[in-house]
Amino acid sequence: VAKISAADNHYVRCVKPNHGKIPGEHCASMVREQLLFGGVLEAVRIRREGYSSRLPFHDFLHRYSCVATVRQAGFRQRAANSWRPMLATSDNYNGRAAEDLMQRFLVLLPEIKSADFVMGKTKIFLKVAA
Repeated sequence: VAKISAADNHYVRCVKPNHGKIPGEHCASMVREQLLFGGVLEAVRIRREGYSSRLPFHDFLHRYSCVATVRQAGFRQRAANSWRPMLATSDNYNGRAAEDLMQRFLVLLPEIKSADFVMGKTKIFLKVAA
């Protein structure tokens, strides 16, 4: 069980090429529909735009709120108290908190640009610097 827990998960999506399962025959509309409904086309679009890191708001706040506390003197106590309660609330509230944290990063870390992230409905999409 420990070995399985430590492994990095990869998923294989099976796509049926046609209704009759006939070798060498492909129904383009059927394949496209499976890729669309399986989320593969959306994942490819996001990757193509360069947003390779996709974190739910809760995970983003949990992982990166400490950066704001370290980077700005006198901010430590306020930040520690303000983001912790948000970690157990709704995605909508976490979305506002994550956006607020990113705005603080734009001020504290000049190397981060506003084009390096996009807020989704439940996740924040981040570009990785080359």
